[in-house]
Amino acid sequence: MHLQNKKGFTLIEIIVSLAIFSIVMLLVAGTYISLISASADVRTETSAMNNVAAVLSAMSNDIRNGKCKLGQCVSGNSFTFTNSSRNAVMYGATSTVCPSGITNQICKSISGGTAYVLTHTPVKIAKLNFTARTYSSSGTPTAQQTFITITIDGSYTLPHQTQSLHFHFETVVTPRSIYIQ
Repeated sequence: MHLQNKKGFTLIEIIVSLAIFSIVMLLVAGTYISLISASADVRTETSAMNNVAAVLSAMSNDIRNGKCKLGQCVSGNSFTFTNSSRNAVMYGATSTVCPSGITNQICKSISGGTAYVLTHTPVKIAKLNFTARTYSSSGTPTAQQTFITITIDGSYTLPHQTQSLHFHFETVVTPRSIYIQ
């Protein structure tokens, strides 16, 4: 009697192992694609929030280092003050501040010149509001200090989603100058 040495795999074993390998690879590929999509969404969200926070910080620093002449700092959806270079600066998200055709963005204009956009495209500003309050001392001479509350409400849309995510930023800024009468 002659014995045969069996070496290798049968055709059925190879087909079964390829089927199991294909299923595992499909699951891994699906997970990988989902992670890439989620990573892009997180990058967009981080970029949008960093952009709005940087704009709010820049506005706060400008106002803090500038001056609000008496009667100049008034509440509303745009805000005008004198910066440290003695130029009139206006911030806003309205057609009176932003260039023609630009909507839902925060814009800045210096000395009535051409305004430029500060926020980037995925960010849509729904409301930009400045609330100025001036407090006076009771002594003589009278000193006045202005507090400006900046409120930003808006949204941004992630690349792979249809719904918008909303945000709300708020800060209070006090110009360093105090008016003494």
